[in-house]
Amino acid sequence: IMQAVRYPPLVAAGSEVRSVVVHTDTSATLMDLASVVPGFALDGVSWKGDLVGAPAATTKPKFMEMLTDRSVVAGKYKYIGKGKPNLDTENLAGMYASYNDCEQLYDLTIDGAEQINLAGDAEYAGLLQVFRGYMACHDQATTAENAVPCRDAV
Repeated sequence: IMQAVRYPPLVAAGSEVRSVVVHTDTSATLMDLASVVPGFALDGVSWKGDLVGAPAATTKPKFMEMLTDRSVVAGKYKYIGKGKPNLDTENLAGMYASYNDCEQLYDLTIDGAEQINLAGDAEYAGLLQVFRGYMACHDQATTAENAVPCRDAV
């Protein structure tokens, strides 16, 4: 989903951020732009550096949810886990070859259109386990009291 930012003292007209950002990054970014230091840990990561041409090297996994699909992006990979089939799969299944697969793993540097599902490739079995762990950690962190944040991506 695209976002538009207008802040002439900092952001040049026509600038684009190509990094993966999620909605929780917005509050972290706005606080960073306002030089506000939160008194608690934020789920998101500021993309102020991306706006000024100095992207931060973050390895924090980014979690997303849509309907029953949940995904995590860490480094150059994206993992998608499906809870149950969505009702309107005909259009999306035509766009994404592996749309109905329960687990999907993509290398976004060579497959930004998410057409080559690596989840069934034995070469990526270890990485698939890592991403399953991220998702399990996220589930625990978002449902339990006094949860410990998930570790950084590998």
